[in-house]
Formats: sequence, C-alpha cells, structure tokens
Amino acid sequence: MNVKAEDDSYEIFVDGAFVGNTPARVKLAEGAHMVEVKKPGFKDYRKQLNITEGAELTLRAVLEKQ
Repeated sequence: MNVKAEDDSYEIFVDGAFVGNTPARVKLAEGAHMVEVKKPGFKDYRKQLNITEGAELTLRAVLEKQ
C-alpha cells in the first residue's frame, strides 16, 4: 500500500504502531487494518482498510487543520 499526503512530515500508523513518514510504501498482511495519518495541528486521518492478497492500494490522506 502506498500512503501519500501533502508533504513529507506526516506520520503513518497501522493498527496503532508507527510505520514511517509520508510518502511511504507499507506492507500489510491480509485482513482488516486501521491506518492513521497524523501531524501536529491537524485532525487525525483514520481509515479502516480490508486488505486482500495481491491488492495494490494508494491512500491519499488529506488532513484538516484543528
């Protein structure tokens, strides 16, 4: 899965664990996962994803200012 945002300072979390900063390519096992993208001063972006084998996803996170 590719995760993109407006710049390179957004933090990516999968199932509560930090996995890197945007942009990033994240490997996920099959099944349901909660993906969060965070940046101080912005509302957290949360998306529940169901990953299937061979799926190629791109997530573009747009965060709102608090």
